[in-house]
Amino acid sequence: MPTPDRRPRGHNRRAQQRRKNESQVSLMDRIKAATLPLYQRISQMITPHRQPASTIRQWRSPLPRYHVIGLAVLCPVWLLLIAWDPTPSTPPVPPSGSLNVPLAVPAEVPTTGQPDTAKPVEETVNGTWLQHDVLAGETLYSIFRKFELPGAELSRLIAVEGPDRPLTRLQSGHSVFILVDTSRRIKRVEIRSYGQAIYRYDRQGESFTLKN
Repeated sequence: MPTPDRRPRGHNRRAQQRRKNESQVSLMDRIKAATLPLYQRISQMITPHRQPASTIRQWRSPLPRYHVIGLAVLCPVWLLLIAWDPTPSTPPVPPSGSLNVPLAVPAEVPTTGQPDTAKPVEETVNGTWLQHDVLAGETLYSIFRKFELPGAELSRLIAVEGPDRPLTRLQSGHSVFILVDTSRRIKRVEIRSYGQAIYRYDRQGESFTLKN
């Protein structure tokens, strides 16, 4: 037969609880021991490094406190005086006097090779001009009779009138200009259209010549 358990009632529960507490304490100790180096390293990174009091005393200024305050006030003032330029800015002076600027003169363009468009100067002739505006059906003969000019002069003009025959075929609208001297001798005959001479006959000796 098994030996009866003679321990007091409740002893087993207290023993189990104590073993459970001991196991929990030992687990927490192991966790703390494992995480202690990491915790110390983090604490060193977060907490600023404190210098010992002896080091602080070595870096303390040898000057009195009031001297240090005076230097702290005077140093910025001294820097401002150095940076400040007391010389007043000189205003710009406007330019004075006159400026000689050469002017470009356009050069004359040579006109070599171009036709001369100037009107020819009409020569001066002495005498009297007889003018007649040709009407339809009129001839040079009727004009000569009007001005009482000799028929021999008319024959000399007809002989040199040219292939176009402008004297024997007068056109209405043209004008006949006859220059005569004081003795009523013909010196020039012109057939004009709108004031411009299109045919001209000049005396040359006892006859006439056609001038273009």
